[in-house]
Amino acid sequence: MAPATIPSPPPAPIRSGDSVSDLLALLVRAPEVDLTGGLGPRLGPGARLGRFVLAHELGRGRSGVVYEAIDAERERPVALKVLAPGPAGLPRGSGWAQREAADLKRLDHPNIVALRGVGFGQSATYLVFDLLRGRTLRQRLEDGPLDLAGALRIAADVARGLAHAHALSVIHRGLTATKVFICDDGLVKVLAFSPSRRLPSNSPAGEVDSKLSPEQQAGWPGDERSDVYALAALLQQMLAVAATAGHATQPGGTFLPRRLHRLLSAGLASDPADRHQSAAEWLDELEAVRRGLDGRWPWRGLFASAS
Repeated sequence: MAPATIPSPPPAPIRSGDSVSDLLALLVRAPEVDLTGGLGPRLGPGARLGRFVLAHELGRGRSGVVYEAIDAERERPVALKVLAPGPAGLPRGSGWAQREAADLKRLDHPNIVALRGVGFGQSATYLVFDLLRGRTLRQRLEDGPLDLAGALRIAADVARGLAHAHALSVIHRGLTATKVFICDDGLVKVLAFSPSRRLPSNSPAGEVDSKLSPEQQAGWPGDERSDVYALAALLQQMLAVAATAGHATQPGGTFLPRRLHRLLSAGLASDPADRHQSAAEWLDELEAVRRGLDGRWPWRGLFASAS
């Protein structure tokens, strides 16, 4: 039986600043803007918001600034996201924040970073998340390729988180390797859920992430099938990193089992109707692939020729 090849990946330009040093800069990952006028220097290290004392900034973007902070009552570190001002420079309304937080709190799953609360203070609205220790998937891939077992495990964990969200009618709409976090204990967490996220239909050329599905790049907000596209693109990226590192055993191409090739091809279909219709469906097929490879695939590096 002839081996199947990996479908050609879409272009994925590396953008400077995508890498983060500790955590949740990616909770606010977006084109950077100057927020100092709205948030003010008083929110620097040592400032207090409710029972939280700010330690240092982790990252910032269009939607706000993320700090490592100390929960003074529970004496533990947290990630505190201070939301950027709303229209006319006014603080985000409590109604909007409560609705956003209510949606995020429903996402109680081991593979999704946990929201712990929402608060208001010093003319600022903030969300409180667990503070994770580890690195993003993008950072992990910069250190070298994963083996096939590791790549499939990470993809399965991400799919589990998205499947849970889809069951609650919450769509991610922006999954990339910077929004997957690998904790020091091996847990995989999906970051940067924003239930209210919508993509503008008039995004300037070059500002649309190349990992977005074709329908999102065309201006449609997307649905579960758009997340499936992002899942497949994420797995494809992990496999492509290994291929680039020279783990292919066949000259002129990198070969995968046919079932895995079909899973990638279906997930990356241009027409959403041709994809799996939810992350749960995609996960079922991925788990079947993993079972089919167990004990029957040569686990030397990432790639080998199919028999």
